[in-house]
Formats: sequence, structure tokens, C-alpha cells
Amino acid sequence: MKPYAALSVDVDTVATHLQGYGYWGVRDDGLVYERALPRMLDLFGALGIRATFFVVVEDALRYPDLIRELMHQGHEVACHSLTHPFKISRLNESHLYDEIVYARSVLSQLTGQPVLGFRSPSWQLSERLMGMIAEAGYWYDATAYPSPLLLLAQFEIARRGQKGTPREWRKLWNQAFGQRMPYLVRTDRGDFLELPVSTLTPLRIPFYHTLRWMLPRILWRWMCGGLRQTGYVTYVFHAVDFLGADTDPIDRRLLPHPGMRLPLQYKLQEARRVLTEELGAYRIVPLSELPTVQLSRIREQLRAEAMA
Repeated sequence: MKPYAALSVDVDTVATHLQGYGYWGVRDDGLVYERALPRMLDLFGALGIRATFFVVVEDALRYPDLIRELMHQGHEVACHSLTHPFKISRLNESHLYDEIVYARSVLSQLTGQPVLGFRSPSWQLSERLMGMIAEAGYWYDATAYPSPLLLLAQFEIARRGQKGTPREWRKLWNQAFGQRMPYLVRTDRGDFLELPVSTLTPLRIPFYHTLRWMLPRILWRWMCGGLRQTGYVTYVFHAVDFLGADTDPIDRRLLPHPGMRLPLQYKLQEARRVLTEELGAYRIVPLSELPTVQLSRIREQLRAEAMA
């Protein structure tokens, strides 16, 4: 029987990506929900693949029929916050509650079932965030990004005017070189599972489709082979990976984004190739269905402690 791997998609709109590049007040063009997601559903359906879609609740509410179609096709809908604030870790308690706890309630009403997973905007984690994730009742979080590239990403956010504190940078360093396998997070508000982004050895490069455009294919494929020894494999798409400047009216300010200038047909072929070759040896499922050895050990630990 094939080993398992989990596939997830960050459903960030073009406007959200432009905010990440420092352009604020941009009205969203609808391309991600109206073009990129249908293309993803077509490809995943053709390959018999199911994934976890992390949606920003404010955006998802505008496309309820598409969210229900995701679920109808067997995909998992998880929470990527209420509005995708880039400095979510610095929000006050009330705003943080809205972004994590209230967002889960609203998304659960939209989907008609409990939302199990959360992923924080900009891969940000803090003690306050983890406490709120536990309070909200999420079964797992998929924010941990154990890679030095986390430091580069946060540096870019700081460079655009949203500076962090020295304490935040120390925590980011610990996260960048933190645990690479799933682990149990315990807080005074409850516990949940942390499912980190898989990283490719030996450089801790995240197994993340956007990075595919920045590495030579031979290096990429060599590092992918190392994942098979870990027993824990996840892969991350961004929905904008399924847009192409040759076919879609993309805001030109987004063209520097990795892969955005490539022809759509090539990008779709490459996505198919990654799923059938790099991930072809795996049974691909949503994050909530990933039965890894690490999660089994955590469950055994909890059972042992309950009996003690």
C-alpha cells in the first residue's frame, strides 16, 4: 500500500498577494476564486487527489457555492484567518479572537461541519496565537515553517514597514530551526497537533510549489527523494500558482511573483508532473487524514498519560 502524503492550498487572492508586496487598498479581481480554483478542481479531480484548502473566511463568504463544491468533491476546507492580517501576531486580544475563534465559527456555519484546521497568515506563530488556536477548538494547526526561508519572508514584511520587535525575531529564529515532524502543542486553553510544512534536506527548503520556480529541476528532484525517508510528507500550493499572465488579466504589479510570467499551460503541466512524479509514490489526502507514524506516537502518548 502506498504511503500517505498531504496536499494543501493557501487560497490567497491576488489582492492579498499584492498587499504582501506592499500595495495596499487594492480591490480584488476575483481571479483566484473564479479561475484558479476551478482549474485546481479539474486537475485534482482528474488525478483522484483530495486536498486541504485554507481559505480566508471573508473571501470565502463571497463564493459559498464554490466552497460547497470543494467539499462535495471530497476536499477539506480549513481556516486561513478571517481577513489575513499580515501581522496577526501583534493584534490585540479582541481582534485576534475574531481572526481565529470567530473565523472558525463563521466558516463552520458556511460548510455545515466543524472546521478542523488552521494556518496563520505569513506563517506566524506565537504563544498568544497558539492559545487562541486551542481555545477555538481546532484539531490541528499547519503554520510551523521550520526553514531559514521563514526569516527571509518575515524580513520582507518588516522591510515594508511592519517592523517586529527583537523578541519576535528571537522566536522566529527558534521556529525556523524548530521541529520538522508533527508534534503536540499544549497550552493553558487546550491542546492541538502541529503539522509543520515538510522541508527538503539538507537545506530545510520547504516542499512548497512556489519555490519550485526558483530551483533547478535537478536539484529539486534530488531533494524530493530525501523526503521519502522521513515518513512525513506535505506539499503546499498557492492558488495563484494556477494563474497565467498569458491568459488571465493579472495586475502587472504581481508579475515579479515566482512563476507568474510563465505560460499557464506550462504551469498546469508542471503541477500535474509534480503530483504524478514527485508525489506519485504516495496516496495524497487532506491534512486531517494524514495517518503518519509521528501522529500515532502522539496519540499513544496521550493514551498512556490518560491511564497513568
